[in-house]
Amino acid sequence: MNKKWLYVFTRKDLSASQIAVQSIHSAYEMGRFFKEGERHPSVVLIKLKNEKELLKLENYLKKIDLNFKSFVEPYYNHSLTSISVEPISSEQRHLFKKYQLMKDSDFNNYNAIDKINEISKKLQDKSPSFNTQSILEDLRNIKENR
Repeated sequence: MNKKWLYVFTRKDLSASQIAVQSIHSAYEMGRFFKEGERHPSVVLIKLKNEKELLKLENYLKKIDLNFKSFVEPYYNHSLTSISVEPISSEQRHLFKKYQLMKDSDFNNYNAIDKINEISKKLQDKSPSFNTQSILEDLRNIKENR
């Protein structure tokens, strides 16, 4: 039996816990189509910037004729959060070479940024004239450029 890889593409603009949950959702949807006794594929977790990038990926997957399962999260206004691609062979892995693996650092800073956003909101609620927009914009730029 040949080794296979299950690619899971998930938005990195979600919290760390939601990256995990949304990735599992789409992998589960794809896993429902595995045949009994099939060898378990290796999982490759890929980060994409946002929903727009996932939509581009859907078009690419259709173009190269690979089966995939998209997960749309009802609690995020029915937005697309993750896509899993049917297990692929070694020979097909080049199709995803341009994408970046999700790394530890993609998770480590989310809690700090989420906490800063929470504190900023509280400050704005107490003092509507307090402007955190430029600080938040700087943080978002740092987060997006990881």
